This record gives sequence, C-alpha cells and structure tokens, in this order.
Amino acid sequence: MTPREALDRGWLSTPPRQAAPSRLSRVLVATLALIGGLLLALAALLAYFDVREVLLLQRGGVTTQGVVTGRWEMQSRGSTSYRLDYSFRANGREYRGQDSVPRPLWDATAPGDAVPVVYFPGDPEAHRLGGTPDAAEGQQRVLFW
Repeated sequence: MTPREALDRGWLSTPPRQAAPSRLSRVLVATLALIGGLLLALAALLAYFDVREVLLLQRGGVTTQGVVTGRWEMQSRGSTSYRLDYSFRANGREYRGQDSVPRPLWDATAPGDAVPVVYFPGDPEAHRLGGTPDAAEGQQRVLFW
C-alpha cells in the first residue's frame, strides 16, 4: 500500500513529508558550483592570453633567427607531441621558449640548429617558432573559436 492510499483510507492524519536537503548537501553543491565557476574563469583567462599573443604576432610580429637549445617528445593518452626548446635575442636580451613542431621537423632538428622565431618587438615575451603548425593552429583558434 502506498502512502497516498493510506492517507485516503484515513490511516494517516497528514501526508508523509519529504526530507529537506541537509545543510551539508547544500554546502557541497555550493562548493562544487564555486569550484566549477573558478575553473571556467581560469580557462577563459588562459585562452585570453593565448589569443592576445597570437593577435600581437599576427599584427606586428617580426621574424628573427633563434637557436634550438633542446628537443623532447611528450606522450599523453596514446599520442605523442614533439617540442623544441629555443632561444633568441631581441632588444639586447636573450629570451627562451618552447613550441610544438611536426615530427619531420623534430627529426631534422638538433640542438644548435638555427630556427625562425616570430616575436613582438614591444613585448618580446610574446614569441613562437615561425612557420610551425602550432602557430597556425593558434591563429585558427582566434578565427574559429
């Protein structure tokens, strides 16, 4: 017999109450919502800085010669990415960076080799390897995101 049938027959004087959410469950839901919001804000902030850098390089980047200082491969979830460490000089200072490159370029490049680097003269911290798919991918993200 259901509680509704028992109420209809007069066996219960009041309908059964549903338990109110506990304070702990409300706090847990609020905490999870806050964490989710913070993660979303962090992702948006990181995307903003990536887009800013790509736009700076598209609009006013200049190309200079850099030098490969290291090379390494990174495996994650069954796929492999290839990265080059590099350095270049601008405005009398040395800057360092790393970028993803296609496997054939990675295979053909060794530490000490020259590579093109695109940087923004007003802010040389904004730089990428020139002519790599990663730079083109960043530009596509700006256009199609």
